[in-house]
Amino acid sequence: MLWYDVLFYGTGGVGAARYTFSESIKGNEQRLKDTGWVYGGGLEWMVAYGVSLRTEYLRYQLGDNASITGFPGAGAGDFVRFHDIDVVRAGVSVRLAP
Repeated sequence: MLWYDVLFYGTGGVGAARYTFSESIKGNEQRLKDTGWVYGGGLEWMVAYGVSLRTEYLRYQLGDNASITGFPGAGAGDFVRFHDIDVVRAGVSVRLAP
C-alpha cells in the first residue's frame, strides 16, 4: 500500500537457520539446521528524491528440538530448543546514478 511517500508492505515465506554448538573441550562441536515459516512487514519512506529510510520486522518460527547427546555429560533426553527468532532492521537507501 502506497500512501504519499510511504510504502507499507508485508512479506512471508520459508526461512532457514544454521547454528553450531561447541564446548570448551576442543573438537566437540555439533552443527544443526532448521527450517520454518517467516513473516513480517515494514515501511519505506522517501525522504527526498533518491533517498529513502526503511524499517522492517521479521519473525522466524522455528520449532524443532536439537538433540545434544554427543556432548559429555548430556543425557539421552537432553535437547536445546530454538523456538522463534525476531529480527528488526533499519536502513538508508541512496540512489547514486540519475
